Amino acid sequence: MIRLKQRLKRSWKIIFHIVPIIAIGLSGDPTAAQAACGTATDRPKIGLVLSGGGALGASHVGVLKVLEDMKIPIDCITGTSMGAIVGGLYASGMDSKDLTRVVSDIDWGEIFQDRPPRENRDFRRKLEDEGSLFPFRIGVSLDRPSLPRGLILGQKLSLELRSLTLESVSTNHFDDLAIPFRAIAADIETGKAVILEKGDLVTAMRASMAVSGLFPPVEIEGRLLVDGGLANNLPMDIARQMGADALIIVDIPTQLKKREDLGSAADILAQSISIMVMRSSQQQLATINAQDILIQPDLADFDATAFDRIAAMIPLGAIAAERVRGDLQSLSQPPALYQTHFEARPGLKKLPQRLAFVRLDNRSEIADAVIWSKLTLKAGDPFDIETLEREIATVYGLDYFETVTYRIAEENGEVGIIITATEKTVGLHTLRAGLALQYDLAHGANFSLISQLRLANLTEWGGEALFDASLGQKSTLQASYLQPLDVGSRHYLATSLEFADEEVSHYEGNQRLREIQSKSYTGSVALLKQLSNWGLATMAFDYGWGRQKVRSGTELDDESNYQIARALGEFRYDTIDDLYFPTKGQEARIRYIHNLTDLGAETQEKQLSGTTSAVQSWGRNSVCLHTEGGTTFDQATTTRNLFALGGLFRLSGYGEEEVTGKHYGFGSLIAYRDVGEETPFFDLPLNLGVSLETAMMWTEEDHKGAPLWSGSVFAGADTPLGPLYMGYGMGGIDRHAFYLTLGGRF
Repeated sequence: MIRLKQRLKRSWKIIFHIVPIIAIGLSGDPTAAQAACGTATDRPKIGLVLSGGGALGASHVGVLKVLEDMKIPIDCITGTSMGAIVGGLYASGMDSKDLTRVVSDIDWGEIFQDRPPRENRDFRRKLEDEGSLFPFRIGVSLDRPSLPRGLILGQKLSLELRSLTLESVSTNHFDDLAIPFRAIAADIETGKAVILEKGDLVTAMRASMAVSGLFPPVEIEGRLLVDGGLANNLPMDIARQMGADALIIVDIPTQLKKREDLGSAADILAQSISIMVMRSSQQQLATINAQDILIQPDLADFDATAFDRIAAMIPLGAIAAERVRGDLQSLSQPPALYQTHFEARPGLKKLPQRLAFVRLDNRSEIADAVIWSKLTLKAGDPFDIETLEREIATVYGLDYFETVTYRIAEENGEVGIIITATEKTVGLHTLRAGLALQYDLAHGANFSLISQLRLANLTEWGGEALFDASLGQKSTLQASYLQPLDVGSRHYLATSLEFADEEVSHYEGNQRLREIQSKSYTGSVALLKQLSNWGLATMAFDYGWGRQKVRSGTELDDESNYQIARALGEFRYDTIDDLYFPTKGQEARIRYIHNLTDLGAETQEKQLSGTTSAVQSWGRNSVCLHTEGGTTFDQATTTRNLFALGGLFRLSGYGEEEVTGKHYGFGSLIAYRDVGEETPFFDLPLNLGVSLETAMMWTEEDHKGAPLWSGSVFAGADTPLGPLYMGYGMGGIDRHAFYLTLGGRF
């Protein structure tokens, strides 16, 4: 699976800090916060203020632990960005132990990926991914192209926050949480602070941390909201407006680089933004008074993107709080009074045993029936979070939506769920590009530039038109149309027209006999049955014409002009978790081709072929076992229809398609280890591995060929442009090949 983790770290750091310059320092006239900071009369009302800071915000959790140990009651909380996440979870009823477990156990690298697990993807989307296309889509419309509003759409992050606040999400006002809470966001149109005090808690937290360029803006009540650090990174004033008498302020100091570290334009830009954000906090700190207590954790050895080190930051918050223990002592309460305060907080709402209703909030052009076809939950069913999230992942796997999430709602005393599907901001009609390259030191380069235009949702049941083009050693133009025959796309009809212009080499031994240019025009009609997300059965008929011409080398025995007329059937099973560097799953394919002489095919050749793959992992180590084979049932096989092997991982010591025949068997064992350094926003996904391959290829004349052996050592990385492999292949003592490959798979 092509991953969003593979962004360059330096680029992400800039995006994390980049904001519209006009927004910095424009606090505007924020909506007045309703006074709601508890009801204490015999002591100061204590407000907790948590600043933004990315991963550094984990230190807030350590501060909370000290406050709990000292029996300091918190009457209200305000937070910005990561401070809003920690503050919102704490306000919803979690304690410091819960938060420590949550922030330490979350797989941050996984949570910042939007792409659903491959096993949850619609099978049509799995087929699209096999074409070496980049994952990025550009929206296409009559007006202008459109790009996503953020690199990370936040699908998994939203679901994770939802699961952590299940018992609070039916609360309509944040005063009704265990601790009154306010999240701070910024209106991207005006630059003004927006105080979020009601509505959906998860949406409010997401809006407060919607870092410009990284996450898309969150729309709430008609306003596009982004990271609250733009307008108020340290919302002390909001806590006072809520009625706090004394503030405990946890400020994540901005770390500025030294002159010697400012060696590029990117460094200068990031430093400039950091200075402006720092001044936003300084404006609030200038209002500190004698009743307030400031806590500033020492996080000089960390940066805002270091989510992989987040557990190490929690103790630093506790250390910073301990440094001001003497000041905090004045706010401590006797254990009995603290317990009374704790018990007086609003209780968490119990989750429903059964759903009174299941409703769809469809914010897209996709028909409701198409979405419902992927959902089985209905009114009266038990509330099962695992089933719900699995079905949401299946809907999201249709690849039409920016987010698919849910919320628990209470209406007229009944509790149910509302599922919200939001269409991608790029729209349903999109353009993708791609690149495939294979360079073999012995046999030269083979490359293709690829593009695909997808026009989606053309009919009520989700008809799609695809226009594919490639330019290279094999150049193609293909127009396809897929029409579902039922609302769930379990059956659909596919038609296509294709033109192909290909350069092909024929070998005998290790000698190249000839270079052929082959052109063909083919039309196809197919009936397909999709078996959930794991299988596909196809029956198809192809008809067309072709011409092949020898450009160099010996002449061909085959006719230069030929006709295509064939029927084929195929079954595919696929639960592989990643297309390029899988860690688990199985794959199988069986295919039968029958040429039809009655309709013009020059031979009645019939071919049966199949492949199997299985992957197993132990930690960072993975092993892939792959087998395949095929046989031809007719002696008059044309050179166009021979089976072929060669190239990296398919007899790595031989050139691409160098070994050909009418019958073959092939097996490979590939072992590799992930040795990359991984963080949520930067990943050098480097894999080192070896392969062992063997094959037999023969014709009817000799019935049996000698076994061929080959192997390789390689390094591979799943880059934003596709899988990149560098390898050395050897076959016997006289076959050697050095590879640089972009695109393709094991």
